[in-house]
Amino acid sequence: MRTAILPDRSPRWRDDGWEYRCRTCGDWWPLSVEFYTPRHGMARCRACWREYQRTYQRGRRLDPGIVIGIRAAQRAKQRANPEAKRAACRRWRAANRERIAAYQRRWRARQRAA
Repeated sequence: MRTAILPDRSPRWRDDGWEYRCRTCGDWWPLSVEFYTPRHGMARCRACWREYQRTYQRGRRLDPGIVIGIRAAQRAKQRANPEAKRAACRRWRAANRERIAAYQRRWRARQRAA
């Protein structure tokens, strides 16, 4: 995957609608959700995002050092501020009471059946 520095990235009007230039591949694509994902930003088209995510995830899966480092950092963050972790868990439980109750009912039914 290449990253090009393109001087003109402003949208342009064509006969069929607005187009926008992808920062990575440099192609002009129609400015629609079919070609761009607004939550990812408008820097890359969907195809370039998929390629980036595929290569990034492949690299993370193949390098256990990265995964171990990320998990260690998360554990250290939780240990540094346990009250924040407990508060987040309380907020989640309060927002998902029905979901928790349904899960517990299913678990109890499975235990009785076993």
